[in-house]
Amino acid sequence: MDEDAREKLALHRFRVIAPLLEKGLGRQEMADRRTEILATEFRLPDSPLPRRIARRTLERWVRRYTDHGFKGLMPQPRSDRGACRAIDPKILRRAVELKDEVPERTLDRLVALLAREDQERRDAGEDTDEPPARSTLHRHCSSWARPAA
Repeated sequence: MDEDAREKLALHRFRVIAPLLEKGLGRQEMADRRTEILATEFRLPDSPLPRRIARRTLERWVRRYTDHGFKGLMPQPRSDRGACRAIDPKILRRAVELKDEVPERTLDRLVALLAREDQERRDAGEDTDEPPARSTLHRHCSSWARPAA
């Protein structure tokens, strides 16, 4: 998410919580405003679908704004951005090895081979991670591009 998109989302969040930030509100007025916000459907920036805000989300946004100001409402970039999260790196390396051994291997064949190897390790009593789903493995295939010889 680029900086402009992060700022748009933070501005949207601010607009949602703004009625709760007014100084001097009594408990009942605060509760009434919170109830009204929770009952309202909001359209997120760049989203065609209106959505309601969950109570805990609303509380989190107010707390972040109170603690950190406008910047607290901006989504934080993932600390693991670009890292392989869904597949154990060893399994991904093994998939690449299998593809390198026989470049014509299809994705379905790679998934089947990985599942068979996983089952063999389980049968031998080893503790293993689940083999990746086809769609997960497919998502990582673009990084396998090999230069033409």
